[in-house]
Amino acid sequence: MTEALRPVFAPWNDPDEKPLIQFKNVTKRFGDFTAIDDLTIDIFEREFFALLGPSGCGKTTLMRMLAGFETPTEGTILLSGQDIAPIPLRLTRLERFAKRKPHQISGGQRQRVALARSLAKAPKLLLLDEPLGALDKKLRQDTQFELMDIQEKTGTTFVIVTHDQEEAMTVASRIAVMDEGRMIQVDTPARIYEAPNTVYVADFIGDVNIIEGRATPSGEHVQIAWGEGVSDITGTTDTSFEKGDKVHFAIRPEKVSVNVEKPDDTPNAFQGKVLDIAYLGNLSTYHVEMPNGQIIKAQSANTRRLSRRAITWDDTVWISFTATAGVLLKG
Repeated sequence: MTEALRPVFAPWNDPDEKPLIQFKNVTKRFGDFTAIDDLTIDIFEREFFALLGPSGCGKTTLMRMLAGFETPTEGTILLSGQDIAPIPLRLTRLERFAKRKPHQISGGQRQRVALARSLAKAPKLLLLDEPLGALDKKLRQDTQFELMDIQEKTGTTFVIVTHDQEEAMTVASRIAVMDEGRMIQVDTPARIYEAPNTVYVADFIGDVNIIEGRATPSGEHVQIAWGEGVSDITGTTDTSFEKGDKVHFAIRPEKVSVNVEKPDDTPNAFQGKVLDIAYLGNLSTYHVEMPNGQIIKAQSANTRRLSRRAITWDDTVWISFTATAGVLLKG
């Protein structure tokens, strides 16, 4: 089957699919502290499901409950429709590769051995708690692709805990972004990045400009007033806004163009001054100050040699983006 004809793996969109794992109104408390707060989520067979969030958000507690090391204070956890609380979990293996001492794991090869041992008994479910945290960046990236390949070939359901956004975006079929014991958004990596449902998710995943303003609906568009000395931003959204509503406009730096001359045929073009430039080899990030004091990050690919680049510090430039480039978020 060619790549173009390969069916999209999205069992969460099929009402006839039965989840492998079900968290039903699960709460976990330690004394007065609520680590997991009334959580309901389905995870499907053959998924590579990532739990992503900062330290203390509850992702490891959730993993420990799934492994049978902790029991819910309230609610139930089902595996293949069966409550896991009263039974030993023979179908589940938990590997905490990153917790091992240096002499026990010294790189990618040891990581592969540990993973192979975990998969030897063909478990239905493999739980990975920060599995690549001990590896250097390049080896970690290589091993991420190996993990994906192994998971696809074995058909084992993987659930991974990580605080590494890039890792989650690379390996996962779906990501659960967590904060304070709650899942803020559960979605595919593309939708988490392109269509975050809150300012928290937009700000947590990748680099982003977040502009606060006031909304005015205008036909199919929304105009956003964002300070003195700058024209309104024109955006589009499926969310309904009333005139004067507070709005956050989130736009990724790679969707913002920077030019010396004012671009034609764009609804959003604003003049500012270059405060800083971060040269990253393949691309450059420009920090551009607007007349209202807002700093906007714009990125451009470095397709020319260094000596031929036209924009430098303190230059007056134009930043621009399309009406559909950003996401409008309430509040």
